Amino acid sequence: MNLIHFVDDPVSYNRSDAYVAHISSVKGTEQLMSALSEKLRFPDYFGRNWDALDECLRDFWWIENRSIVLVHNEIPDLDKNALLIYIEVLVRAVLDWRDDSDHDFEVVFPASDEYQVRRLIDLTGRIPEGGI
Repeated sequence: MNLIHFVDDPVSYNRSDAYVAHISSVKGTEQLMSALSEKLRFPDYFGRNWDALDECLRDFWWIENRSIVLVHNEIPDLDKNALLIYIEVLVRAVLDWRDDSDHDFEVVFPASDEYQVRRLIDLTGRIPEGGI
């Protein structure tokens, strides 16, 4: 089961059975952390750094829906290192929820960014069996 999806029209992507958070245009890590915190309703203690993001994406106790979908309307405008870290955090979270019964976590990117995202996933070295 692929949990990172690439769709032609992410702005319209929705699932009636899930909590769906759309991340629009963000520039820089600070804007990304703010957007994620707002859209995924992170707890007040969210530290707005990579470690805190990693923890929050692996918890979701505050969201009642079993399924959570993070839709990127476009790939975040981050420097290469930050984008690589972000993709790695997402992949770890997706893999962590893969066999969990409490929640499932899906990540969506635009089809136009598939090559770039897959390349970054390859660089993280965290490709699961069966691929993403």
